[in-house]
Amino acid sequence: PNFVFQGYTEPKSQVIINYQGVNLDPVQTDDTGSFELKVGLDEGENTFSAIAIDQAGNSSAQSKTEVVILDTQIPEINLLEDIVDGMSVVGKDKQLFSLEGQTESAAKITINDRFLFAKADGSFAYRYRLQEGENLINIQVEDKAGNQIVKNLKLIFKP
Repeated sequence: PNFVFQGYTEPKSQVIINYQGVNLDPVQTDDTGSFELKVGLDEGENTFSAIAIDQAGNSSAQSKTEVVILDTQIPEINLLEDIVDGMSVVGKDKQLFSLEGQTESAAKITINDRFLFAKADGSFAYRYRLQEGENLINIQVEDKAGNQIVKNLKLIFKP
């Protein structure tokens, strides 16, 4: 995906954008001082800064470094090892079942239309009241970038 780097400075100047520690080819500003440059982003953290050079050759100070994060990876849902699709849960004392797992930090989690957020370390826990027989559980995870994953479980509860 492309990121459009835009800005303005003195008209008819050159702008040199530093992307990931490398200076890109200079960009000429228009009569109003505006400029635009499309840059292909890398997955993860991308850093940008810029300097302007006017027609007389004077350079500006380097701009503040900005960070753009590209996240196209689908988050993972890792449930505790002993939670598997089709498993039987036996005993009245286990009716309030603890769904616990790991995903991305601060991801939004939906468990059968109930919302919660993963902790900073990505862990999550939800107490789900099982009904006798088959219980269909739909777990959806959406990370901060909007990437989503769905996992469906069937748990069989026998009091």
